[in-house]
Amino acid sequence: MTKKSRTASASAMCPVKKGTNMNKIFRTIYNFILPNITLVLALTLGSYVVLDWYNPMMEFLQTWVSIRMLMLLCVLCVVLMPGRILHFFRKTSPDKDHARTDAT
Repeated sequence: MTKKSRTASASAMCPVKKGTNMNKIFRTIYNFILPNITLVLALTLGSYVVLDWYNPMMEFLQTWVSIRMLMLLCVLCVVLMPGRILHFFRKTSPDKDHARTDAT
């Protein structure tokens, strides 16, 4: 995959049109920074769950920090997923047949 095709596919995921600097900054945040934050939050909360299984007396999932992290993870998923779903459906058009065409 070339750099040009990576840039084109990354900008296609963002619902904001190309043009101004503000749109470029928004696309960078939407396509690169927010997904990384979501991944870090998911891995951190996953480790909290494992720690809570092994040591329930520490109450890792009942602290205000883990509750805020879970709320932030939910908000980020709600913000990011519609753009990803739209990108997926735009990429797979209905005229493409996914069935095998070779006779085996």
